Amino acid sequence: GFLENEIQIRRRRRVHE
Repeated sequence: GFLENEIQIRRRRRVHE
């Protein structure tokens, strides 16, 4: 789903911070 894709991308960004 589109929401799942966005959530995964946001979670990955958190790890990068």
